Amino acid sequence: MIDLPLKRRRKRQRFRLLLPALLAVAFASPVPAAFAQSSYETLLSLMGEGRYDEARGFAARIAGSETVKRNNLAFLEALIHKRERRFAEAARRLSDLLDADPAQGRVRQELAHSLFLMRDDDRARYHFEFLKSTVESARLHAVYDRFLVAIRNRRPWTLGGFVGFAPSTNINDGTSSETVHIAGIPFTNANAAKSGVGLSYGFSGSYRFDLGPQWALTLGGSLSGASYTESRFDRLTLRGTSELSRDIGGWHVGAGLAGERNLSGWRGYGTGYGPYVTARRHMGTKGTLDARLSWMQRRYDTVSAYDGWEADILLGYRHIFSPRLAASLSVSAGRVHTTSGFTSYDSVQPGVSADYLVNANLILHASASYEHRAYQGQFPLTGTPRRDERYTLGVGATLRGLSFQGFVPRINYEYHHTASNVELFERSRHGVGLMITKRY
Repeated sequence: MIDLPLKRRRKRQRFRLLLPALLAVAFASPVPAAFAQSSYETLLSLMGEGRYDEARGFAARIAGSETVKRNNLAFLEALIHKRERRFAEAARRLSDLLDADPAQGRVRQELAHSLFLMRDDDRARYHFEFLKSTVESARLHAVYDRFLVAIRNRRPWTLGGFVGFAPSTNINDGTSSETVHIAGIPFTNANAAKSGVGLSYGFSGSYRFDLGPQWALTLGGSLSGASYTESRFDRLTLRGTSELSRDIGGWHVGAGLAGERNLSGWRGYGTGYGPYVTARRHMGTKGTLDARLSWMQRRYDTVSAYDGWEADILLGYRHIFSPRLAASLSVSAGRVHTTSGFTSYDSVQPGVSADYLVNANLILHASASYEHRAYQGQFPLTGTPRRDERYTLGVGATLRGLSFQGFVPRINYEYHHTASNVELFERSRHGVGLMITKRY
C-alpha cells in the first residue's frame, strides 16, 4: 500500500512532467525570436532526441542575419539548459534575451515556465500574469491560469516589505507660513512646515485558507511608517484584514473586515474598523478592472471633533499597451462624517499613472492625481465652508542596471500642493524616496 505523502509526491511529479508537454502543445503564438512555428517544432523534436549539435546547426541555418543567428543560438542554449534541469541558468539566459527585446512572447513563456520549475513563484506569477494581458489566445490563457493556480496552491502565504530613505520639505504636513490669516485676523501657526530626512518602511504578510475549489479565507496584516531624527514626527500605521473570497465566472470577489491603529510620535492617534467588499476582473488584452467599497468607523484619541465614519468607493483600470508601456486610471469618491460639521466633507479623486521600459537597465514611472474636498459646515470665523484642492505629481526610475541578487534601487520624487480657501490649510511638500525593490 502506498502512503498518502508518497501519493502526493507522485502526483506532483506527474504534474511537473506534464507541464513541458502542455506548454509545447499549447504555445502556438508567433515566435519573435525568428523561429517559424514549424521550425520551432523541429527544434523541439531534435532536442527531445538529445541531438543538440544538430539543433544548433539547424538554428544557425534558418537565421537570416548574424543578429538573428546569435539570438536563435542563445534561445536554443537556454532551452537545452532547461531540458537538462539547469533551470537557474536557463532563466538567466532567457532573462537576458527578454531584456534585449521585451516583445518576445515565446521567450517570456519559457522564462515563466523555468521560474515555475525552480519554484521562484513571485517572478513566475508576474510573467504569467503579464502574458495573460498581452496574448490574445483563449487556449493560452487557460494554460497560464493552470500555472497561476498551481503557484497559488503550493504557497498560501505572502510576505513583502521595503525600506528606504525619505527626505521631505514638509515632514509634519504643515503650512509654510508662521503666521496665517483667518477672516483677516492674524494667528500664530504652531504647526509650521518643517523639513527633514526620514527612514520609510513597510512590511506586510497574509495567509490563505482554502475552503473549497472556489472559496478562500485570507488573514493579513501590515505595518508602515516613517521615522525621523525628531521622534515627535514619527508615524506608524498597523493594519489587519480578514477576507472571505470567491471566484465567480471571470470575477474574483471578496468581503471582509479591516482594522487599523495609527500612531503619531509613538503615541496613539486614531483607530478605525469596518467592512469592505472588493471585485477584480482580468479581461486579457483588454486590461484589468478593480473595484472596492469600504466603510470605517473612526475614533481619535485626543481630537474628538474628528470622530465619526468614512465611506469610500474606488474604481481602477490597468492596461498594458505593449511590453514596454502600461498605464493605470483610477477614480475614487468618499464621504467623511464627523461630530463637527466643519470637519465633515465629500471628496472625489481621479488619478493616472504610467510605467515605461526604456531599456534593460531603466524603467521610468510617472503619476498624477487631483482631489477636491468640499466641507459641509462653515469654518469658524469665515462664514463659509472650507474648500480644498489637492494636487500630486510624481516621477520615478527603477535602475535595473544596478541589480544585485534580483533586487534593484528605485528613486521617486513627489510634489504635493494643497490650495484652500482657509489659509491655515495651504501647504506644499517636495519629497524624494530611495527604496529597494524586486526585479522582475
